[in-house]
Amino acid sequence: MRPHSKRRPFPQPSALQGLIEAAAPVLAAQGVQRSSAVPWIEAARLSMAIASGGGWQLPATPQEFLEPMLAYKGWEWTWEGADLVLTLPGWVKPPVRLVAIQPRLIE
Repeated sequence: MRPHSKRRPFPQPSALQGLIEAAAPVLAAQGVQRSSAVPWIEAARLSMAIASGGGWQLPATPQEFLEPMLAYKGWEWTWEGADLVLTLPGWVKPPVRLVAIQPRLIE
């Protein structure tokens, strides 16, 4: 049995992966998410720095690094000033459902 100090830690998701996973439920519920582009660009820049150590050929900008990941998820994006706007194509607002409750049913 190996000593406790020699165990390999579980891999942690990158900051970029965390942002993508956090955006998924918002897009599923609302269809559009507008957020500041700064955390997205910084997370992409960090991922680029890590990937460059592995000898990968990387795009020139963090935006070019991030955009294929968003396209893989099937999302559309626009860079509007200092914001990143993500949209889920084909999203339609769910219809309102009214549920009738019988009076004095729950007492």
